[in-house]
Amino acid sequence: MIFVGAGPGQPDLLTVRATRALESAEIVVYDQLVSPAVLNLIKPDAQKISLSEVLGGSTGKDVGRIIGKCLATYATNSRNVVRLKGGDPTIFARLREEIEPLNEHSISFEIIPGITSATAAAAAAGTPLTSRNISSSLTIVTGHEA
Repeated sequence: MIFVGAGPGQPDLLTVRATRALESAEIVVYDQLVSPAVLNLIKPDAQKISLSEVLGGSTGKDVGRIIGKCLATYATNSRNVVRLKGGDPTIFARLREEIEPLNEHSISFEIIPGITSATAAAAAAGTPLTSRNISSSLTIVTGHEA
């Protein structure tokens, strides 16, 4: 079971490890934040599952746990499952809720980071997020509460 960060959307901004994971996956569960260009990297015979299929209209606090239970089922029945998440899986991505069911079933997982929107925006603007003697720390906050 591998959580892959899809970054801001351009396939050439994925890590080499992320690209390899997509090219070898048997099942890829992805969310609507993942660009079609990144989805095109998934091997043709892999099963692609949109979260809209998994969630069936569910919203709110239980969404992460529902996804996690689905991932646990897929990972139990398949050797190579990828959960493809927009941006970085560890930042504002409900990752904790998704991995709890995996831990409950003793399913091991790996996390492959992705470029965050914060770092991508700074790079696109040509400006550093931190600078010696000007900004010695960085805080990332969500724009809303779930």
